Amino acid sequence: HDIRLDDVLGTGAYGTVCTARRNKDGKIVVCKIIRKCDDPDIIYEEFTAIRSEAEMLYFTGAHRNIVAIYEVFENKAKVWFMMEYLKGGTLNARIKAAKKIRKKIPSKVLKKWFHQMMTAVCYLHAQELAHCDIKPDNFAFESEAIDAPLKLIDFGFTQVYQWNKNLDDVCGTPHYMAPEVPQG
Repeated sequence: HDIRLDDVLGTGAYGTVCTARRNKDGKIVVCKIIRKCDDPDIIYEEFTAIRSEAEMLYFTGAHRNIVAIYEVFENKAKVWFMMEYLKGGTLNARIKAAKKIRKKIPSKVLKKWFHQMMTAVCYLHAQELAHCDIKPDNFAFESEAIDAPLKLIDFGFTQVYQWNKNLDDVCGTPHYMAPEVPQG
């Protein structure tokens, strides 16, 4: 695929997230690159999770408060997710920055952010999808402007659900889980 990798935004246990430029149109995108595992015992489970995230992103379709995914492709060593570049940082980072300089975020702005968060979650639920990792780090702003749209990101734990069945898998970030979730 015709892209040029730029700055690394973060690294994790399975891969790297960086900015990239598409050569065909010069558009800056985010590229989530996940390394494939060589262990045959782990490969099936790993790829089920990776493909699940790709499918969930595609299932969400175009929504103003959900990160857009442009393309998913793979080679022998890696799986690549090309997504919308949200250059405004995460909700968590914005809250911490305001706290650091002792700046109060106006209630009107907080209400707008909350509305955008709930709009994204309600949209997912209407598609019979549960994100399963809602937290401030999984919402990012389209730009650095105070009124920039807020978008839901990171669909790695997302699951399909049915209204009459409970989700049984314990997943998400422990610090943000309700106390009864890890207890089963």
